[in-house]
Amino acid sequence: MFNGNIISVDTLDNHSIFMDLFRNELETMLNTLLLAELTEFLSYDKYDVSGYNMGNSRNGYYERSLHTIFGNITIKRPRDRLGQFQNNLLIPYNRNFGNLEEMIIQLYQKDITTREIADIIEKMYGCYYSPQTPQTISNMTQVVAEEVDAFHNRPLLLSQFAVVYLDATFITVKRGTAQKEALHVLIGITLSGEKHVIDYGIYSNESILSYKELLDHAKQRGLEDILLFVGDGFQGLQQACQEIYPRARFQRCWVHITRMVRMLTRKHDIAPVLTQLKLVYTANTTQLAEAALYNFLETWSSTYPKITNTLSDITDLFTFLDFSESIRPSIYSNNLIEGWNKYLKRQISHKEQFPSIESLDTFVCTFASEYNAKFFGKIHRGFGAAFSQLQNMFDN
Repeated sequence: MFNGNIISVDTLDNHSIFMDLFRNELETMLNTLLLAELTEFLSYDKYDVSGYNMGNSRNGYYERSLHTIFGNITIKRPRDRLGQFQNNLLIPYNRNFGNLEEMIIQLYQKDITTREIADIIEKMYGCYYSPQTPQTISNMTQVVAEEVDAFHNRPLLLSQFAVVYLDATFITVKRGTAQKEALHVLIGITLSGEKHVIDYGIYSNESILSYKELLDHAKQRGLEDILLFVGDGFQGLQQACQEIYPRARFQRCWVHITRMVRMLTRKHDIAPVLTQLKLVYTANTTQLAEAALYNFLETWSSTYPKITNTLSDITDLFTFLDFSESIRPSIYSNNLIEGWNKYLKRQISHKEQFPSIESLDTFVCTFASEYNAKFFGKIHRGFGAAFSQLQNMFDN
């Protein structure tokens, strides 16, 4: 069953690996920049014969420790013979190095090239940086790309999830011309109630094959059993979920159903239709819900026959009523994942489009990782009270 210590250790181990990689690359980059500053100050490259008898020359370096967000690094501050060189990169006697390392990663996440990042640093600090600088920055950004791949392929230490939400949202990406790409997302809630982005995938359109690919990959990574899927009415979605996870049940999102009913209803009837429909999905038992649905259809089916078609199959309408009352507000709809999608889009609202699939992948990976870190160890409302019931449902 759930073992929080195992997750914590694994998360810290992965985090430590990436911190080490960033720290090493940052140390290399800063030392390269300091040497470039001295070269600019002296006006000649190391070993360049034009520097002979210039009156000043290189005079080794001294080391100092510098604290960064990735840990302590060793800086080799170069010196000149006359003691006139003052670097612009590091503040004298300061043991903390601002946020340049954060800036580099954030610029990369915003799709700025490594050459452009080097140019920005040059303008900020007023000196020339050698051609090695973009390569060093490129090494740092390569770590980010490796982290994206690691996110998609990380082992899932918990083999069971109580609930998994599925949805797709569309984001503009440049593929020659600007196109809408379908970002498919899986967000799960564990038995203990922690929310977790299991995975996501970027596809040209929303499709059952895309969802099946994500679910199959999740199973290969260790997710063996799921109690409940929650999704919209996308055709074939329930069958796709249960093909990969035969024991899982499915709940169709009531918020999507309500929207559909509203679209099929004339303006003057919207209020009474939705009021009566609410009696269906707020009923306390399946029997009461089915009776309320029967009354609803009796009242409105002749006026709006298409509504009857929408609600004719009740097999996935009331699944949530078989679960603890404390979690029903969270599982009767996929509002949780739609909220995630909306917040993601707010974060990228300043961008007209992403220049590539890779850039979108990087952005979403960062967003998903921050989400997982934010909710690590936090119990989603109602799931603490439902733990015993959920555990029994897995055992039966």
